[in-house]
Amino acid sequence: MTIEIFSINFHLFELPFIVFLLGAAIWRLLQEGTAVQLSDAKPVRLFFVLLIVYIFLVQLSIVNAIAPIMVFKSVFKWLEVLLVTLLVFFYVSDQQKFKNIYWFLFWFNFSGLAYIYIQIIMGNKNILEYRLFSSFQFVLVYGMIFPIYLKTFKKALLILLLIITTAIMLSLSRLLYLSAFIVTIVSLWHFSHKRRQVAILFFPFITLLLFITIRYPEVFSRLFTFFSPKSGSNQERMTLFWLSLLAFSQHPFIGIGSLNFQDFYEKAGIPFGYSVENLFQLPNPHNTFLQIAAEEGVFALLVFSALVLLGFYLLNKHSKRRIISTDYMCGLQNFYLILFFTLFVGFISFQNRINLSVIWGIALALLRFSDQKIIANRETKDDA
Repeated sequence: MTIEIFSINFHLFELPFIVFLLGAAIWRLLQEGTAVQLSDAKPVRLFFVLLIVYIFLVQLSIVNAIAPIMVFKSVFKWLEVLLVTLLVFFYVSDQQKFKNIYWFLFWFNFSGLAYIYIQIIMGNKNILEYRLFSSFQFVLVYGMIFPIYLKTFKKALLILLLIITTAIMLSLSRLLYLSAFIVTIVSLWHFSHKRRQVAILFFPFITLLLFITIRYPEVFSRLFTFFSPKSGSNQERMTLFWLSLLAFSQHPFIGIGSLNFQDFYEKAGIPFGYSVENLFQLPNPHNTFLQIAAEEGVFALLVFSALVLLGFYLLNKHSKRRIISTDYMCGLQNFYLILFFTLFVGFISFQNRINLSVIWGIALALLRFSDQKIIANRETKDDA
């Protein structure tokens, strides 16, 4: 479900979403002006300063770039992240608009799964095809909907949950299993008072798990070799790890050029005696932090890490203040936690550009909700 514009892949719903946010922003400007009042605007200012500094450092990496055009491509992508984050922050001004964005984020990521199921129904795909379901998007939507189901126990949500869980189990991916397990534990911790209802929920999942165990017994043997250097894709990842360190050692401050990793190792060759088939089909180290360190340097790595940690800080702060319902807050935390997990096994591209910018925009926008709650409490006390 992609379209390509100037050699950049966009999700089918990505550009319409940005147009919608721009339209909503223009409408707000005409109706209410530009003012967004916050009692504590420091996190917002800090966030956007860090993001702008990071984009500047991405551009600066062009100094050592083998393919300078790729740096401009990277800058364009991060400018999109800046724009979407700003527009979401501007748009989410009340509970209803927050839910609009939350469910857009859900369906945006669910659409890839829906497309696969449509292909299966049409007979173009076999549901038992090896690694047909292998995207982290499936765990993202699982993390968003599972807490809401635990609160409401609606049948429609249970059906969606079964569809998503089936895809995760058929992914045969250890990383997806691990991230889904973590999200399940976090969600159950938030709703520990509903233990009896939750116990019933696990019957269909246990049945599905037994089927997977019988159909693909090799999956569970692979779980015990998770950290083995020769298991699965670990060998490729280890080679890419050493290549990243080699690139970083050559230009530690401003990097080898954003999105220039593949050009670098095609020129440098494979060091340290490693050789992996099809390595040159991998355009990045499959680890965001390694890639930023290698391509954009240590300063960019520090700034980006600060952005990620600021996102965690804001979501944790909102959770403690209970400015939105527990199920939605848990869904946001799950989403960000899984997104953070994917940074260690992939890179921010394609759908994850929108995912990251939207969750950052929501985290900033919820600061306004905190002010609204304080004002409402004051008015209640004054009326009393």
